[in-house]
Amino acid sequence: MRSGSTGRHLSGLRERAKAENTTFCFFFLTTFLIRNLIHSCVLSLCLAKSLLQKFGTMTCELTERAAAYPFDTPLESFVFVSGKQEEGPLDIAGRQPVLALGSNASPVQLARKFGTKGGPIPVSQAILEDHVIVFSAHFTTYGSLPATSHRVPGARAFAFLTWLDPDQLRRMHETENVGTNYDYRVRDDFAITTDGRPIDVPVGVYESRRGPMSMRGNPVRMAEIASTGSVLPRLTQRAVLRHVGNRLAPEAEFMHFVQRIVEDQVYRSEMTERLATLDDPA
Repeated sequence: MRSGSTGRHLSGLRERAKAENTTFCFFFLTTFLIRNLIHSCVLSLCLAKSLLQKFGTMTCELTERAAAYPFDTPLESFVFVSGKQEEGPLDIAGRQPVLALGSNASPVQLARKFGTKGGPIPVSQAILEDHVIVFSAHFTTYGSLPATSHRVPGARAFAFLTWLDPDQLRRMHETENVGTNYDYRVRDDFAITTDGRPIDVPVGVYESRRGPMSMRGNPVRMAEIASTGSVLPRLTQRAVLRHVGNRLAPEAEFMHFVQRIVEDQVYRSEMTERLATLDDPA
């Protein structure tokens, strides 16, 4: 009897040990899975936060670049060489003068277009008579509304001339998207003075194929570029982008609108087409 009782006791102990081992394994596995799940959730949240921060930073940077047009332009003549602005004599022999109405007078923009290894580009400060600088009715690939000229008798606009050799002129054509957004013409009917002296040679100019962007029936002057003798409305680049964004895509947050203009070529083309007919009713 004692032997049978001992056997049953040992069997019970084994069953209880087995049950406890199963419970422990289940508890261990559950703990392991929960810990890994929490770890995965933390990693996912960290990744999402990082992506949101990166996305937000990128969106902000795109918006700030678009709103910065025409970028930093000097007040005096200069030479663009090795990717930066320098003082020095302007050697213009054998070069074609081309009106720089907007960002083409900015050393920052010239560096984007020509890099840091190209030859020198003389850039002379100029006064354009009987014209003002207005917004063209198209978006650039970086989200800005660029410049074009508009005739206003008696007005004067602050501008620049870039003096380009043949290779530089070809490169400038490429960056201006000639044939799509601009036509390039060489004209002899502009009244231009540079450094106090009248220009007596034909001058190249990029003329918008889209025409000026209108607001209440009037072209809008670019406030960042000085002009006199005109009563046309003036807006900054940021203000005009907000205006067209509110009209073209009122449901979109401003920075996201600019980001989509930059990143989505189809959307940019669609918005450019709509700019042609955009105007306030009153």
